[in-house]
Amino acid sequence: MVINSARHSYSAPGTPADNAVIEHWWANFKAIWIAHLPKAQTLVELEQQVKEGITYFTEKFISAKRNDLTAAKYRFGKAN
Repeated sequence: MVINSARHSYSAPGTPADNAVIEHWWANFKAIWIAHLPKAQTLVELEQQVKEGITYFTEKFISAKRNDLTAAKYRFGKAN
């Protein structure tokens, strides 16, 4: 991570509430999506799993916290 100047968190150290929305999304992505897939053997496989996961959590995953809507429908509904 250091070589690529990557950060392991979107929040300031010790303050995960700084960006609770993305932290919650990332936790769900890892716990619900990545943890239940076979380990990717290549970078191409990993990229495909991530793309499919983003699509799933944006367009298919329904949450009671969003009034039983997908993230895309919830955001679109909030915008109107």
